[in-house]
Amino acid sequence: IAGLKKESVNLEKRIIELSHGEFGTTKSKKPRYISIHDELIEVLKYQLDITKEEHVFPKNKQGEKRTRDFRTALYNASERGNLKKVVLHDLRHTFVSNFIMSGGNILSLNKILGHFDLKMTMRYAHLAPDYSEGEIEKLRYKK
Repeated sequence: IAGLKKESVNLEKRIIELSHGEFGTTKSKKPRYISIHDELIEVLKYQLDITKEEHVFPKNKQGEKRTRDFRTALYNASERGNLKKVVLHDLRHTFVSNFIMSGGNILSLNKILGHFDLKMTMRYAHLAPDYSEGEIEKLRYKK
């Protein structure tokens, strides 16, 4: 997110395009397209309007990407919430779990995450222990 460029954000199409090399590299070396959620649209609109630089989240006064700022903000929020230390990658795992427990399917998730191997996607799916208790009841037999 610290390296996201304005040119990569298309609010009309509601996508962010990550091209090879933009953030160092994409693992697949191919462009990726990420859908923009409704709740993120207004944040991006605001940032794109106020930012005069090429990045959506401009560099700090020292000319460095704001990666440290994001980490610090997340750490401070987790402390205020009396949570264990939360790191940026924890948000990816949280998204995956919430996506699946909200009815999302694993194949769609695989595409969203940009994985080529379903096994990798499965490694992220840490579901709540009681999640599967009612799942079998979704199957209904006609009498």
